[in-house]
Amino acid sequence: MLPLAIIGVLLFAALLTIILRNNRLAKGITMVALAVGAVLSVMLITQTAGGHYITFTALTPPLNIALKVGSLEAFMAALFSIIGFMIVWASCSMIEHDVEEKKIPLYYFMINVLLATLCGVVFFDNLINV
Repeated sequence: MLPLAIIGVLLFAALLTIILRNNRLAKGITMVALAVGAVLSVMLITQTAGGHYITFTALTPPLNIALKVGSLEAFMAALFSIIGFMIVWASCSMIEHDVEEKKIPLYYFMINVLLATLCGVVFFDNLINV
C-alpha cells in the first residue's frame, strides 16, 4: 500500500536521524527518504489516475483507520514530497551556518516528521487517526 509506505519511509528516516546523531548521515538519510517519498507519490498519481480510489479500512467507527486516496490526495502528497526534497536540498549548504552543529540531526528529524504528518493528514479519512 503506497500511502502507508510513504508515511512509513519518512517516519523511519526520522527515527534513524535522531538515533544516529551524525550530521552527514542525517542529511543523506533525509535526502534518500524524501526522494523515495517523491517517487512513491508519483507512482501513486499514476495508480489513482482516471478517478480510481485506493481505500483501506480497519476496525469500526469512531476508531477506524481509513485511508482514501484519490487523484487530488496523490497530487498533494507528490507536491509536498517534491517541495520538501527541494527545501532540504537548498538548505544543505546553509544549515551549518544557521543551526548549531549538534542540532542539525534534530532539524532533519523535524523535516521528516513534518512531511510524514502532512501526508498523513492528506491520506487519512478522519482526523482521529492523525
